[in-house]
Amino acid sequence: MASDLTVDEQLKALGDSVRMRIVRLLSMPLRSRSAAEETGGFCACDIESVIGIGQSTVSHHMKLLQQCDLVHSEKKGRWVYYRINPAAFASLSQALARFAGDQAAAGSCCDSTEGGAGDGSPSKSSRLRVIAKNKSS
Repeated sequence: MASDLTVDEQLKALGDSVRMRIVRLLSMPLRSRSAAEETGGFCACDIESVIGIGQSTVSHHMKLLQQCDLVHSEKKGRWVYYRINPAAFASLSQALARFAGDQAAAGSCCDSTEGGAGDGSPSKSSRLRVIAKNKSS
């Protein structure tokens, strides 16, 4: 699993709209790009033209995505090809899943019926009433 520092860096990198557009592009299938199919990635010039940003801006964003291990690069001749690092996204997904906690299994976090999780346990609102009562005592 990714360290907290790596997760922070990855989330910060993905928080930029241009980098998210680049990641979406890199995650697209490579059907019609013969050079991309050979290298397994997108050329920096493809990113420039599709996203509509300059070469220096592409280099800046790709450097940040590489530093937090979300993207891999491979230099072939004078071209650099980029591809998604699926393992990094899987690790990030696992790190974020822990925040879903009981809500992922129980449905709504605000379920006010007893046994909201379907297992006979008290609902969140019941637990909060007990906590509030204990604090006032």
